[in-house]
Amino acid sequence: MLYAKGGGAWVGNKYSADLTAFNEHIQTSVTQPGWTVGGGVEWAFWNNWSAKVEYDYYNFSTANLSLPGTIAGVPEVVPAVNVKETIQTVKFGINYRFGSY
Repeated sequence: MLYAKGGGAWVGNKYSADLTAFNEHIQTSVTQPGWTVGGGVEWAFWNNWSAKVEYDYYNFSTANLSLPGTIAGVPEVVPAVNVKETIQTVKFGINYRFGSY
């Protein structure tokens, strides 16, 4: 069986950096919306058993972040950090279907 899929996606990210030369730690977290598309093939190889391989692509566009932190103990914000995120995955699986079909 060949199949395709697609839809909305969300990712929760945490970003941080330690700048030791300035004794600085900056961090932020963000939930980004995006989309996904993928497809695969599944093969029924014995009784209720099947195996599959699937590829998925996720795109979360570009997020413009501000990273609050401290520098030498003084609060500060690093503005306008752009982060573009895409993810590609390949999944392999073996399935067992309970009952008779």
